[in-house]
Amino acid sequence: MTAQRHRRDRLRERMAAQDCTALLITDLSDIRYFCGFSGSNAAMVVTMDEALLATDGRYVIQAGNEAPDVELVVTRNLVVDLLMAVRDRGISHVGFEGASLTVAAWRRAGDDVPGVELLPVKVAANSLRQVKDAAEIAALEQACAISTRALGRLLEDLRAGTTEIEIARRLELLMGLEGAPDRSLPR
Repeated sequence: MTAQRHRRDRLRERMAAQDCTALLITDLSDIRYFCGFSGSNAAMVVTMDEALLATDGRYVIQAGNEAPDVELVVTRNLVVDLLMAVRDRGISHVGFEGASLTVAAWRRAGDDVPGVELLPVKVAANSLRQVKDAAEIAALEQACAISTRALGRLLEDLRAGTTEIEIARRLELLMGLEGAPDRSLPR
């Protein structure tokens, strides 16, 4: 079982306690946590049986690589098309957490998807990220090791007169050379 699948199972336990059979997730940090997708445009629905990820055509390959165990919906109308997919599965009530969905998006979805009611719930999906699982701890350990090695190399290179921007760029380069694809992500 993948870490993301395990996380979705923990989310489903919280959903069940709220009598929530489907949850719309629009916070990109939560989406990455629950399915692994790291793109900049996405929404997700988790039901008791499956997970659906919506993103636009720019991210089809990335979504397939990062979130292979969820159903992909390719669209520019993320929330509306996800809700229509859920409606087609016989689900008429979808929960959402108000902190990550605007009132305008909530109203538009209600108008555009008859037969589905969006209901505010307090599942606190993002609070599941607070307690780290073994995979997250390993990633943090790897990120710390990369950062420590890169900083050590940077300290060897420092010279009087070096600007802050030069130091920042050098550190970013060194982190990449040590194995980080981005400043905050291990490979």
